[in-house]
Amino acid sequence: QVPGVAMGSILRLPNVGAEPSLTWNFVADADGAKADWAKNLPATLEGFWPDATTQRMERSDDGHGTWALTYASPTALFRKDEPLTERTVMSQWLGADLWQQENQCYSVEWIRQTDLLQGQDGVADYKVLMTLTKGEKGISGRM
Repeated sequence: QVPGVAMGSILRLPNVGAEPSLTWNFVADADGAKADWAKNLPATLEGFWPDATTQRMERSDDGHGTWALTYASPTALFRKDEPLTERTVMSQWLGADLWQQENQCYSVEWIRQTDLLQGQDGVADYKVLMTLTKGEKGISGRM
């Protein structure tokens, strides 16, 4: 399956083409701040795909920055009288790079996503490009 074709197949961009307005949270660390993925991944999923509901969000102790998000959602063949499908998707950060210029920050991240419901066919690597811009009203971003 090609990432981005099915809903939720890219957790950081669960509905390719949608343009929701989201708020991301950041926490202080030794280098300044880092994204609070325990809040941001569920907010991103539900912001891009309102029919999906987060059930659990857990951080793996694998030492690779892996998060496991379990959510319930309708499937392509969903009927209103059927229960939602529950799936667990794991996101592992493989690497990242960052550039800063004046009031903008550019980042590229490489992520491996594993959908446990799909087994061996549910593994995909993808790249996320993001721009954050500091303005008078705060920080805005584009992916």
